Amino acid sequence: MSPLKKEPNNQAIARTSSVFVPVIEHDLASFSAMLEAWEAAENFLMLQSPEPPTLAETAALLGWTIPPEDGSRRVKPKPTATAKATAAALNLIRGGYNTHADFEGLPVAAGNEIAIQAQYLMNNFDGPYRTITAERIEEGKKRIGVAVAKTAQDFIKGDVPRNRLRIALDKNIYQFAREAERKPPVKLSFEFFLSPER
Repeated sequence: MSPLKKEPNNQAIARTSSVFVPVIEHDLASFSAMLEAWEAAENFLMLQSPEPPTLAETAALLGWTIPPEDGSRRVKPKPTATAKATAAALNLIRGGYNTHADFEGLPVAAGNEIAIQAQYLMNNFDGPYRTITAERIEEGKKRIGVAVAKTAQDFIKGDVPRNRLRIALDKNIYQFAREAERKPPVKLSFEFFLSPER
């Protein structure tokens, strides 16, 4: 199976009000192509229902799911890492923190690492630290978005290996916070940005 190409004459997605042809998930494919497929799938589902589609619904449409290990039909398949990552990247874009261009040039594996870590950090701002001011939370989220773009470019240039992407993202966030305020955003220590899920 060869990587998908993101070219106008080789579109991986076909869309109308009644047709949707999904992209086959592939680790060596362009993350941008996978992101485009996810966005198209969400748009397609929103044509069918006024309610925003869930992660599971979009993943099922694309076939980006992991079946239960025991093969049981009573347990629903879980979304793959690419499903979670493209959903996270789309949330960053729709929130105004990133653009599609920030993810261009990344392979799926690298895009997954960056987007999933960014979502983890965003969720922390909406969780135990939601008691701080909305302005401070927004400042922190914007720094995450800037760090996402910087980390992606560092990887593309060969400055960061894939197995260090999450740590590189954390360090970039901390660096931007120090440059802006000479201290981490919302008075959080550097350790806050280091996810235990490594």
